[in-house]
Amino acid sequence: MDHSDMAMDEMMIEGAVHTKAKVNSFGEGTVNVSHDPIPAIGWPAMTMDMPLAEDAQMMGNVNVGDNVVMMLAKGEDGIYAVKALMPEE
Repeated sequence: MDHSDMAMDEMMIEGAVHTKAKVNSFGEGTVNVSHDPIPAIGWPAMTMDMPLAEDAQMMGNVNVGDNVVMMLAKGEDGIYAVKALMPEE
């Protein structure tokens, strides 16, 4: 399903958190990002590999080096995964 024309706030998922990040690279089922602090889950700013959820949405054209808004949601395994990336305006 293409959500490229939908604003990030329209894709709210219960318990999801949002932050700004820079995309450093994509891997097999992962994205490496440098993200701002995420106070809602107690994370400081850091660079890390994040798992991409199976149903992750790229809302628009997202490339390495882009600044994005990233939506994370905690899975049943307790691990946060990227549910959506949207170019930062």
